Amino acid sequence: MTMSNAASTAPVAKKQKISQFRRLLWHMNRTDLGWVTKTALTGLQLGARAKRIELLDTLPVKPEWSEASRKLSEQGHVDVTSIVDRSLAEAVAAVAQSKVDRLDELAVQIVQPGDAGEPAASAVPQLAQNLLVSGFSALQFGQTIRYL
Repeated sequence: MTMSNAASTAPVAKKQKISQFRRLLWHMNRTDLGWVTKTALTGLQLGARAKRIELLDTLPVKPEWSEASRKLSEQGHVDVTSIVDRSLAEAVAAVAQSKVDRLDELAVQIVQPGDAGEPAASAVPQLAQNLLVSGFSALQFGQTIRYL
């Protein structure tokens, strides 16, 4: 009698192990004393923080931007049409639209014959992840994006 091996011979992706230190740190950060751990780790990075603050201070600041930032933090929304250059807004919208068009192309490729034109459920969210940053930027400038 011959035995066959039904197991796949394809290489299986190795599951990444989480170190005990990372596990302990994760649990400690969720206790009432998590702020102690976070403060200690932040204290170890004071040089990097100072460098980021120094870079921030070199950025140009306009009063209109500060006002828009304040309104955004208070109200949750702000109209920036008077501040943002229209050509920049159109460029952002064009990039976002090209990503949506690419997603449409990929969604059509994954449609299976019996699905009545619906793309595979697991593939579309994975493909849409690349759209979020540009998609939200385009939405801020009044563009409508179908998949967001």
